[in-house]
Amino acid sequence: MNQDAELLNIMDQVVRIVAWPVVIGIVWRFRGTMDRYLTAQDVLHEQLGAAKELIAETKALVDEAMVKRLSDMSKTLQESVEQHKEHTSVLHSIDTGIKVLCDRKVSG
Repeated sequence: MNQDAELLNIMDQVVRIVAWPVVIGIVWRFRGTMDRYLTAQDVLHEQLGAAKELIAETKALVDEAMVKRLSDMSKTLQESVEQHKEHTSVLHSIDTGIKVLCDRKVSG
């Protein structure tokens, strides 16, 4: 019985000698993996923040350009409409004049 207890004691010491370094190695490895993962997440978070800022700036610039451009386009369109009205009036006047001349030649 004494030998069995001594043998169990020796086996316990061997297991402890082997198990603790293995457990420490596994924890160390897991910690290293987690540190790399968390570092990568931090980098991605920083890049995401920079991308969001860039997108916001770009959107603001596009909106500003669109407002200015649409305003300019609206003014140009109004001017074109006014010119079209003037040209239509001139063409209508010419058409009326031609009709009067044609009526004079036919009746004269």
